[in-house]
Amino acid sequence: MKRLLPYLAFIFFLSGCVNDLKKIESLGKKNVGVEVAQDIKTYYYGANGHLKGILTSPVMYRYVRDTPYMVMDEGLKVDFYNDSLQIQSVLTAKKGEYWENTNNILVRDSVVVTSMSGKRILKTNELFWDPKNQQFYTHSLATLTTPEQTIIGKNGLVAPADLSWYKFFNTSGEMKVDSGYFSPSPAVDSTKDTTTQKPGT
Repeated sequence: MKRLLPYLAFIFFLSGCVNDLKKIESLGKKNVGVEVAQDIKTYYYGANGHLKGILTSPVMYRYVRDTPYMVMDEGLKVDFYNDSLQIQSVLTAKKGEYWENTNNILVRDSVVVTSMSGKRILKTNELFWDPKNQQFYTHSLATLTTPEQTIIGKNGLVAPADLSWYKFFNTSGEMKVDSGYFSPSPAVDSTKDTTTQKPGT
């Protein structure tokens, strides 16, 4: 049952395509097995029934294959909400993909996540969203900018939707570290530089 929750949540997220537009159509005989929705506005609800995100995109394609997947290749935006129904961050990207059988979600190309205050900005070219743990992660180069510092993670990072904390791998750049924040963590490969901290205070 636990395995099904992220899947069900994201499918409900996409159900807005039908409810809002009532316009899902076949692309024609030349593209049998491909469906398209235009000007979509979809909703994502967590396991507790709270609104967690609203995704908008000009076009979404659904490819019906042995492994069905969905593609948004004309840009997308996601507003992430906290339990108080306040926007905690906004994600934009040029492309997005979702695989139904594995629940993998990926956004690519000019990915930017901006915190609600606008004081923390994450940039990368590839970013995954883990709905079960409510976290972003990437293994690609990622840069986080705050008013106090700029951190570059050469091997990626892990962070929640509100960017309230972050864990970079193989970091560089100027950093102001809150020495009181570092928390116990499992043993890490000594060949990798790992930084975990709360955004500068």
